[in-house]
Amino acid sequence: LPKGSSIEFGTPSTVRFLYVAWPANWQSL
Repeated sequence: LPKGSSIEFGTPSTVRFLYVAWPANWQSL
């Protein structure tokens, strides 16, 4: 999934959450 798209139609809070939660998710896996 293109990260640029998520940033474009996503609020800063959502983008920040994704950037923090997503990497942590596949780091645990």
